[in-house]
Amino acid sequence: MHWGGREMEYPEHRGPELHIPAFPKRYLFLLVAGIAVLISWFIGGQAIWFWLNIEEFGELFIRPVYFQLLGGLILAGIALARVDVISRRSLFWWFLNQGLRSARQRTSEETPVGFVDFGSLKLSPVKFILWQATKVVLGLLLFRSVLFGMAVYGVLQGWNLHLEQTWNIFKLPFITPPMDSSYAEINVIPLVPALTLVVSPLLAAIGTRLMFLVGITHLVKMLSSGPASRVATVEALRDCVEHAIHHGHIGDAEVEQGLLDKLDAAQEAFDRGRNDVAVNVLMAFVNEVEAQAGKSILEPHASHLIEHAQIVIEALSE
Repeated sequence: MHWGGREMEYPEHRGPELHIPAFPKRYLFLLVAGIAVLISWFIGGQAIWFWLNIEEFGELFIRPVYFQLLGGLILAGIALARVDVISRRSLFWWFLNQGLRSARQRTSEETPVGFVDFGSLKLSPVKFILWQATKVVLGLLLFRSVLFGMAVYGVLQGWNLHLEQTWNIFKLPFITPPMDSSYAEINVIPLVPALTLVVSPLLAAIGTRLMFLVGITHLVKMLSSGPASRVATVEALRDCVEHAIHHGHIGDAEVEQGLLDKLDAAQEAFDRGRNDVAVNVLMAFVNEVEAQAGKSILEPHASHLIEHAQIVIEALSE
């Protein structure tokens, strides 16, 4: 508003500022101490309970725990342990890498490159072995089974579960068994322990393995390996550069134009079917970004552009 030839400025109205009181350190110390006391009380109580039961029942109390450990280790190994020591891939570490990349791109306002290539994620031999052991130990809590462990222990001691006769069950829908109860006594009843104690837990563990280590693994491999999922095109890389220019991540107009000109040349070569020429131009693009990193191009965004360009180069080189 103008008044007497002067522009009147009104103070900006602001609501009351919210002051969050600092949490006193002594209360924080009391909170941590209280949690430590509760944990110590719980662990101490469990230790006393365990010791008293051992004193009272001896081996009779320990044996079910042994059966749980034995059954859980076997079932967790079947369900969760990978044996592909050549590729040494891991769904957990892939999801972790994908989540960290997405979080980094969200905070830095980068154009997302797409999925991390599952095929390129390869653990070191030591890390792979340690991770499989970790999964089995953690999976023991999920797959622990007293009955399965007891059955395995019995088999190791010479108990015959008649597993070789299990296939007779699958013939029942296709035959008409005699009405005499002796048929069931010979062909069905002896298989009840095997079906309930061994076959059911094994099928559950195998089903878990098929779902995670086969089904989800192939789904992730399919999503992360396709060129479309990785946005592996020159056009997508150009959009990424324009996005960086728009947000001020590239601070030199000549550098901006030089990068765009190289991408236009790479796109033209690709349209003519000269992928080799396009790859050479993209290599020059990478060299220029590396030279300008930390100067005209902010370092994190230069790394992002280089990574995106390398994905496009890999796709055009196939």
